[in-house]
Amino acid sequence: MHRKKPLRFYDDALPGVDVSDLQGKLIVIEGPDSIGRSTQVQMLRAWLEERGFAVADTGMARAALTKDGIREAKSGHTLGPLTMALFYMADFADRLENTMIPALRAGFIVLTDRYFYSVIARAVARHQDAEWLERVAGFAIAPHATFYLRAPVKEVLARVVRGNLYFDYWESGMDVPYGKDRYESFVGYQTKLMEVLDSLAEEYGFFCSRCDSAARADLRGPEAGNRAVARRLTGLRTLEASYDLLVFDLDGTLIDSSLDLALSVNATRARAGLDPLDIEQVASYVGNGAEMLIRRSLGPGASEQDVRQGLLFFLRYYRDNMLVNTRLYPGVHEALQAWRSAGKTMAVLTNKPVVFSRDLVAGLGVADCFSRIYGGNSFETKKPDPYGLRLIMKELGFGPGQSLMVGDSSVDVLTARNAGIACAGVTFGLRPEDFERHPPDVLVDDLRDLAA
Repeated sequence: MHRKKPLRFYDDALPGVDVSDLQGKLIVIEGPDSIGRSTQVQMLRAWLEERGFAVADTGMARAALTKDGIREAKSGHTLGPLTMALFYMADFADRLENTMIPALRAGFIVLTDRYFYSVIARAVARHQDAEWLERVAGFAIAPHATFYLRAPVKEVLARVVRGNLYFDYWESGMDVPYGKDRYESFVGYQTKLMEVLDSLAEEYGFFCSRCDSAARADLRGPEAGNRAVARRLTGLRTLEASYDLLVFDLDGTLIDSSLDLALSVNATRARAGLDPLDIEQVASYVGNGAEMLIRRSLGPGASEQDVRQGLLFFLRYYRDNMLVNTRLYPGVHEALQAWRSAGKTMAVLTNKPVVFSRDLVAGLGVADCFSRIYGGNSFETKKPDPYGLRLIMKELGFGPGQSLMVGDSSVDVLTARNAGIACAGVTFGLRPEDFERHPPDVLVDDLRDLAA
């Protein structure tokens, strides 16, 4: 199977179900055993209900049709891998038809602790055929979002030891098995389970949230992914209007320029006798223009003269190397062509110098898509000042209700807010974490979804 629009059947529809009747949102929490999915669902439900949403939740092995049978079958050690997979698939089908779909029809947000993805992952880890199982699960509907909580096996292992001091027979894959005892088999089975889930995450577009001690969030417990999950819920909104003017940020929205920017920044730092920065740190400095990028990159010890000389060197170096690694993000070319074919008017408004911006857009073959391209030195002020955005709307003849800003950071959201227009945020850009403080009207993982 492949990705589908939310609330569309992956394959054959369930009899009597019209997806156009489904008004709610479907959110899946996935992950290996002992990662904290159930606690995450409880926290997320409370978070949503505090904000006035009607919420229903469900989880694997809770279907009235199958829960007693599954419990009885697992009380011994004779349940075969294929029978187990079909048992859990029947459980999923019953919950989908009798719990999830009625709640979606009533406009609820439905939270489910695992979906058919876990059924497939568990079965594949037990050497069953993934393609066959995907065909069996074709009656499933695509969720709006699947949050995949992930941590290294050694940390999952530590949680089991701290919490239960007991390794479950089935969670250890002892029916396969992967080792001579439950400890050894748990490590092998959970490692394989996460390998399969990683593959499904790529295929189905899961939102991955790290739950290990190296992640930036507070990861001391199962609440690890809470902020990331809450942020991504912005993406469950939909834009109610159809917009005739689309104004795009450049870096992090249309183009992935992170490597060329980092290399140019580090060349500037090397000239100043400083050690290189990693790509992620440089990316966090992007968005407020070239001078601010260099000021941040050189650090608080840099004098004004250091910044001026560094900026001149950076601009020369970047001009000569800005198209070495920079590419359009996946789906951008197709989305731009779709909007162009639909008669939409498009423009670029970035804080990058305008000459560089126009050369980049031309070098990547999409310059003819845009009626205007303005940069950080096109006006006296930069984003988030709304002057440039308002000028584009005035010059091209569109009002606030007809216009949409598309960007990857809070700078773009604030620019749109200051101009009184809607904003779409992209999750693949340089600074999506900014959306925690200033959420856009909608989040998309692929510009083709916005163009659809």
